[in-house]
Amino acid sequence: MKVIALLFSILFVLYSHGQTNPKKGMTYDKENAMYYRITNDDKYLYLNFYKDEYAAKVIKPGGIMIFFNTVGEKDTLNVPNILFPVYSYPNRDFEIILARGFTGVPASKMSIYNKYGITGEAKYKEISTKSEYAKDYSIFEGKISIPRKLLKDNSTMLSIMLLLRGVRLKPLPVGANLGILMNTTPEQNIYFSNIDYWTHSWIDYQLK
Repeated sequence: MKVIALLFSILFVLYSHGQTNPKKGMTYDKENAMYYRITNDDKYLYLNFYKDEYAAKVIKPGGIMIFFNTVGEKDTLNVPNILFPVYSYPNRDFEIILARGFTGVPASKMSIYNKYGITGEAKYKEISTKSEYAKDYSIFEGKISIPRKLLKDNSTMLSIMLLLRGVRLKPLPVGANLGILMNTTPEQNIYFSNIDYWTHSWIDYQLK
């Protein structure tokens, strides 16, 4: 009986972890050190994000930029794109989303509760027991939903670029680097290098 009870306890723990693990079913993007999941139904495209490594990068002015190439090419020129969350000095704003290039949608900042159906959800949690420069000091979770009818092309293959810009709205010049900052610890230097450099990845997604 003790063996059965032990096996039951182990299975229960594994089941509970599977039910509460926010990364379940997500793919790890090593370039951006972030998890993502992309799904769709007949009306919407859904993008979910989870970042627990230097998550502060997402809430800096650069936010998460997402480009949607509707002909399946790895090109960001003149394609629909979104910025979320939107940074509004001195605070991040999880109630505003910036959309550009979508059919019938003016290029502008708008409420996440807008008439076009482009929505965003986000939460950001800081762990008070850790140093603010620690890799796992904070966690970001976000979701964006986009009506499929707003995408310009009828192609079912999308090339999606995820761009994290951190504190810089323009990238460092080619070959430039931050160097070692004055009066900082190694932990702080690693933190600043993570939030200061642009990172990106491309994802090929087949609409179902």
